[in-house]
Amino acid sequence: MKWLFSVLEKSVSHHIFISCPALHIHSIEEVDTFCCANHVEGHAVLKARCGGFDQAIKDLGKEPALNDIIIDHNDCESWIAKVEEQCSPDDGDWSTVGLYAAGEPNHLCLVDFMEKHPDTQSAASDVSPDLFKAMEAGMNIKFGVDHQKYLQAYLPISHLTLAVTNGQMVTNEAIETGPKLIRESPSQDEVECTENDYKVCDNEASGMFRSIA
Repeated sequence: MKWLFSVLEKSVSHHIFISCPALHIHSIEEVDTFCCANHVEGHAVLKARCGGFDQAIKDLGKEPALNDIIIDHNDCESWIAKVEEQCSPDDGDWSTVGLYAAGEPNHLCLVDFMEKHPDTQSAASDVSPDLFKAMEAGMNIKFGVDHQKYLQAYLPISHLTLAVTNGQMVTNEAIETGPKLIRESPSQDEVECTENDYKVCDNEASGMFRSIA
C-alpha cells in the first residue's frame, strides 16, 4: 500500500501546483528558485510531495528544478539556516523564491522563516494551528493542504474491510475525502476542530478533488 499512497501524494501535489490559482501560477516567471523543505530523508510520502512540486515546475518550463532540502524540524534555527544556505537569491530578493513545506512538522519553522523573509512565496502541506495563525497574521503563505487524514486514510480501509468481510457497501457512490486547499485563515470552528484533532470537520472538499475516494 505504501507505493500507492506515494503515487497518490505525487499526483495530488502535482495537480495542486500546476493548476491552483492560489499559487498565482500565471506570474511564476517571477520565481527563480524553488525549494521543498523535507523533514524526513527517504520518507516515501514526503518524497512524493516534493516530487509533485518538482514535476509541476518542469511542466511549466522552469529551470533549474527543485532544491529538495533535508532539514531538522526540531531546530528552527538550523532549519532557517539550511533554507537560507540552499535557497538564498543572488540579489537578496526573496520574492523570487518559492518555498514548499512538505509536512506539518515544518510549520513552526516555516512561520519563523517567514517572519525573517516575509516576501518569500510559500505554501505548505497539511494544516496546523501555527499555519492558521500565520495566515491570520497576513503572512505570504499561499495555501495549506488539509489532507483530512481520517477521511483519506482510515475511512477507505474500514469500508474495504466491510466489503470483504461482510459483502456490504455504503450507499454513497462517492465520499468527498478532500484534500481541501486552505487559502485563507479558516473560521474559528475549523481552527478548534484541527486543534482538537476531530475526525471530521464541518467543511467541504475542494472542488478540484471532490471525487477522490
